[in-house]
Amino acid sequence: MINDGVLPDPSIISCDIFFYLCVKKMDKKNTKNEKNENDVKKKYEDEENEKKKIIKKEEEEDNKTKKNVNDTHVDNNNNSGGGKKAQWYVLLSPKFQNYLQLLETPVQTTTVTEALLRDPLFRCFNREAVAFADLIRDLKKNINTLQKIGEEMGNATAPQRALIGQLLKETIPKMFKRYIVPEMGFTEFIADLSKRITLMNSVMKSPKYLKNDGVWLGGLMSPEAWITATRQSVAQTKKVSLGDLTLVLQIDITTTADDCFVIKGLVVEGAMFKEGKLSPAVSVSSSVPPSRIRWVTHQEGKDLNIDNMMGIPVYLNNQRKELVFTALIAAPENVPHSVWFQRGIALILWDKKAEA
Repeated sequence: MINDGVLPDPSIISCDIFFYLCVKKMDKKNTKNEKNENDVKKKYEDEENEKKKIIKKEEEEDNKTKKNVNDTHVDNNNNSGGGKKAQWYVLLSPKFQNYLQLLETPVQTTTVTEALLRDPLFRCFNREAVAFADLIRDLKKNINTLQKIGEEMGNATAPQRALIGQLLKETIPKMFKRYIVPEMGFTEFIADLSKRITLMNSVMKSPKYLKNDGVWLGGLMSPEAWITATRQSVAQTKKVSLGDLTLVLQIDITTTADDCFVIKGLVVEGAMFKEGKLSPAVSVSSSVPPSRIRWVTHQEGKDLNIDNMMGIPVYLNNQRKELVFTALIAAPENVPHSVWFQRGIALILWDKKAEA
């Protein structure tokens, strides 16, 4: 008896039969290989078809946006007043008015002097003010240009049409992303920027740059630069090196001191603060009362018992991609630090729900 797939000993069968069995086995192997190749080919074709569908869908969306943008209805020779405004302008015109109103207040800047340049906090806030002023200028310039094109029914250039398309989609153009922006639409971006301008003007008018009144760290372009500036300022005052200072965050304490700076607008996730003390969370996130950061020397740290404090991360926003700094806070002695870490505890500088 001849088993399928197993060749018998050639000494017990004729050469013709043995040759026939060899050919039959090779045919089966080739058939199997062809089946595998067909499966791979079919999988590849399915993937390519899926990609084509996605590309086609994206092209249809782009064409739809371009149609809205290019539908300008311009008639420069029509002086009878029967000209029709572009569809994109009809949609964006009310928003333009809102944008310009929110950006109406200019950013306050100060004349730079040699004495002011010796202050780390002034250098930090001056950079912020200049950067915000440049951003506001560019925003107003582009919005006014698009408004003029729409009002006079003029022709937009290719870059201007691209900008119109992004604004119709509520997308923030890259040219205006001068700092890390959380996920939001362009209208929300302008509203948030208006709050940041209010912050900068308050800071530049304050003799001590809101040191005692509280700075909304999430409203700065570079909050980490402010942290560095406060450290440099305290190092100058205490006449110590930067490495001799440690940052401690004291919750719900706003009393003033040379080595302390009040911050506000923070949100905590994975826990909550009740009467200034760390407690288990009853919600995903909660607001943190105005608190102060304090830069302490090694000896001052011993007096505060910082060895038993817990270091928690402070992120720019709730996406937790940008770590700004790590702060030491007082934690309950009867709860291991690992419990809080398992809860994913973290502080957030910018949050939609937080009050600046």
